Amino acid sequence: MKAPMFHKRPYEERYKSMGEEAEGEFEKRERNWERFGFNRPDGFELYQIPATFAATPDYIQVSNSGFPRLVEVMGMGHDEMLKVKFNKIRALQWWDTSELDVWFWIWSSTRQNYADLSYRELMKIINTEDIPVGNFDNNKLFFSIHSGFLHWDGG
Repeated sequence: MKAPMFHKRPYEERYKSMGEEAEGEFEKRERNWERFGFNRPDGFELYQIPATFAATPDYIQVSNSGFPRLVEVMGMGHDEMLKVKFNKIRALQWWDTSELDVWFWIWSSTRQNYADLSYRELMKIINTEDIPVGNFDNNKLFFSIHSGFLHWDGG
C-alpha cells in the first residue's frame, strides 16, 4: 500500500521531517552559513516561547559579495505552492527590521531547484498579487504563493 502524500499525513508525522529536505539542500548548495534558528528543540515546545523567537530564521549567511543576511529555508511540495503562515510573516518582520535582512530560500522537490527572495520581495508579491489564503488543519492561516511568482535558480 502506498503511503499518503505528505500534506495528507497527520500533522505530528509531518512535523518530524518538515524542512529536512529543504535545509539539507540549502546546506549542500550554499556557502558561508551557520545554523541560527531552532531545529525542533528537545527541552521545550516552540509554542512556549514568544513567536518572534520561535520563528528565528534558520541560518545566518555571508553572501559572496560580503553582505550578511538571515535565511529562512522552506520547502514546497508537489502542488508547487509555497505556504507561509501569517504568524511566521509577522515574526520575521521583526527580524527583517534588525540590522540584517531576512531572505527566504525555497526548495522545490518537484523542480529539484531553489528560489530565493528577500522578505520585502515576498511582501510585495503578497500585497500586489491575488494570493489565496488557506487554513492548515491546526487552524493556522497561510498565504499560498504559486511557484510562478518566484525567481528560480538558472531560470
